[in-house]
Amino acid sequence: MMKHSKHHVYDDSDLEYMSSLSTAANRNTAKSSRIFLWSVLTMVFGTLIWMSIAEVDEITKGDGKVIPSSHLQVIQNLEGGIVEEIRVNEGDHVKKGDLLIRLSDVKPKSEFEGNRIQYEGLKAKQYRLLAEASMGEFSVDKAERQKLDGFIQQEEEAFHTNRSLLISKLNILNEQINQRITELSDAKSKVKLLTQAYEVIAKEESLSQSMLQKGVESKSDNWKLQRERSTIEQQLEEAKNSVPRLEHAIAELKEKMIQEKIDYQNKAKQELSQNDAELGRIHASSVPLSDQVDRSKIISPVTGIMKQMFINTVGGVVRPGMDIAEIVPTEDSLLIETKIKPADIAFLHPGQKAIVKFSAYDFSIYGGMVGEVYQISSDTIVDQQKQESYYLVKVKINQKSAINSKLSQVTIMPGMTANVDIVTGKKTILQYLMKPIIKARQNALTEK
Repeated sequence: MMKHSKHHVYDDSDLEYMSSLSTAANRNTAKSSRIFLWSVLTMVFGTLIWMSIAEVDEITKGDGKVIPSSHLQVIQNLEGGIVEEIRVNEGDHVKKGDLLIRLSDVKPKSEFEGNRIQYEGLKAKQYRLLAEASMGEFSVDKAERQKLDGFIQQEEEAFHTNRSLLISKLNILNEQINQRITELSDAKSKVKLLTQAYEVIAKEESLSQSMLQKGVESKSDNWKLQRERSTIEQQLEEAKNSVPRLEHAIAELKEKMIQEKIDYQNKAKQELSQNDAELGRIHASSVPLSDQVDRSKIISPVTGIMKQMFINTVGGVVRPGMDIAEIVPTEDSLLIETKIKPADIAFLHPGQKAIVKFSAYDFSIYGGMVGEVYQISSDTIVDQQKQESYYLVKVKINQKSAINSKLSQVTIMPGMTANVDIVTGKKTILQYLMKPIIKARQNALTEK
């Protein structure tokens, strides 16, 4: 029997002389080989197509260190003082507005309290003077009355005393005016009566003179009538003179009443002007005193970490303007100072995306943070220890940009080291695989 090779391929004429079982087996083998071949070719071409389409990031790598985007905060106090309480220690994490150190505030507080009491007294006095200057009623709203209770009561009593004194003066003048009006009325009535009496006596005297000439009337009777006429004439003249005098007196009294009101208002206005000036002065002096009281509580201006404390003793003296503590801000967006080799700087520019991986946190567990290139140094910097040149590239990050939520919950502190991957572009996988081949081809046959 003829033996055939394991990989021999039979044509159709050969298969005609084989048994049906052998024929079927050989036909299946040929078909499977073709299917396998086409599958391999399809996979190869599919992979090539995918490699020519699929893109991956081009990365420029660098090592960096975390720095705060804002400068180190140096805490000082303008006036200084004696330390009453220390709330924090070096290394503590503080929030913006947290109390760090409390200084003694006895002196500024007592001065401020004295100013406050004086201010409230003048404010209550202002209400009284306003009412007196306008001849109105003393009126203060409920809230202000409660706030200035003791002073308001005192000024209200002074208002009623001054108003009662004015009313008393006006009442006296009014009584005098009424008295003069009565006298004027009596004087006018007297003038009227005396005028009538004078007319009668004048007629009698004229008749008596006529009768005297005829010898009917005696001289003594005539003289008597003359004396009566003269007396009435004198009384009439006096009565007539009293009328303008009384009218003038009434006018003067009325003017005096008006002047009393004017003097009352002018006095209030003058005092009000002085009172307002004093209020302004006290208010102006209260502002720095209030600030001084507030400054006795040394508050953290930022969220950060206490780097250094220069005062550590309760009872210690803080000199005006001296450094009290240093805080490293952490709430701001952070910057990564990254060292990039000069050979890798060509395609870097501000705004490029970067992935920051912190050495302190395992990237496989915590992930990294997405940042962007913020600033690139204009020239290389030389590391004096390693004698290497590099460009300093600053990458801005924020904890809200953490890839993994776990990283957003941890503390990123200035000084931490990190690996920075800056995305400079994209390439297909095929381009990456072809790069060494193209490079080798360009360098082929160029060596000596």
